[in-house]
Parts: sequence; structure tokens; C-alpha cells
Amino acid sequence: MFIPVFLVAALLIFLPFSTNQEFLRNRARANTPAGEFNAGARLVQSGYLPRGTTSTAGQGNLCVGIQFATYARRNSGQLGVHWSQPGRTNRWRVESSELEDNQFKYFCPQDGIELDSGFEIAVIGIDGKSGHSPTAWLTADTSLGTVRVNGQPRGKSLVLSFAARKHVTAARILRTNHGAFALGLLLSVIIGLVALLSMKQHAAESA
Repeated sequence: MFIPVFLVAALLIFLPFSTNQEFLRNRARANTPAGEFNAGARLVQSGYLPRGTTSTAGQGNLCVGIQFATYARRNSGQLGVHWSQPGRTNRWRVESSELEDNQFKYFCPQDGIELDSGFEIAVIGIDGKSGHSPTAWLTADTSLGTVRVNGQPRGKSLVLSFAARKHVTAARILRTNHGAFALGLLLSVIIGLVALLSMKQHAAESA
């Protein structure tokens, strides 16, 4: 029983998955919360997205991440997130209960993100209530623009992360480090099987 379970668990590592490889982020500096996204709350940031300095930006679908905060509680209600650049606009609805405290939530526009271009990003409270709504972190690093909260300039920026989302397949996993990862995994599986078989034989002899 244990051997089939062990083999299945070892093979799960080859299931395809997606990962975000960050290539640009503004710095955390004198961070403060933007305030709860209650119903009607509106945060808008205008900024400029420079061309990435690494090759990562040219690979995969580009995404923008917002660092939300939940006040260490489970919130309710929905948020609207809008992303726009010249000639392209994308909108998402987010369940507040699905946000993780102090973690980035990534949004990947269907029509892409243009580097070396201006952008506007907005977070809007749809139906949240006071004491049950999340917020987002603001930083004094305004290299990616500045926010207005309910129409009032705050002199700060959303903590933003830009990343390339890559789809990792079993073939790519096998090629990692020129096959060294696959070889290491194979050896680990063999060692594990030998250990399980030894345990099984010892149990049979003791019975």
C-alpha cells in the first residue's frame, strides 16, 4: 500500500503549474495602509512602467501584483480591480475572503502589459463593510507613480510587483539544470523504494 502511494506522490511533482517571476517592484519604505476598501472606496494610481532591465520581462505573460493586507482577519465583500494602458483596459472582481495578509495578488491582463508606457490601476470597494474589508499597502517609493484615495492625493504609491507568469511543464522540469534535477529525483525515489521494501521485509520476518 505504501509503495504505490509513495510513487504517486513522487510523480505529482511533474504536474504542470504556473509561477510568477518578478522583474520589477517598488521598495517598501515607510509603508502605511491605504484604509479599508469599504463600499464606494476608490484608490487610483497613475504611473509609468519602465522597460525591464532583465530578460525575464520578455518571457511569459506579464502580470501586476498588489500587496493587500487583511488586518489579520477573514474579510467579506468584493473588490474591483481595474488596469488600463493606452488602448487597453482590463477589469477583475476579487473576493475579499480569498486575499492573504501582506501577500501580493497578481492580475494578468488578457491583452498584455506594455513596458515603457504609462498605466493606471484602481482598486474599488464594491460592497465591503467597516471592520470586514481589506486594505492595500502604500509605500513612500513613488517610482511607479502616486495614488489618490477617494480623490485625495496621498503622496505615496501602491506596493506593486510586476512579474512574468510562466507555465511550467513536465518537460521543462526534466530539463532543469540540464537534467540534474531529474537525476536527483530518480535517485531519491530509488532510495525511498529500497527503504520501503526493507521495512516491508523486516515486518514480514517479524510477523
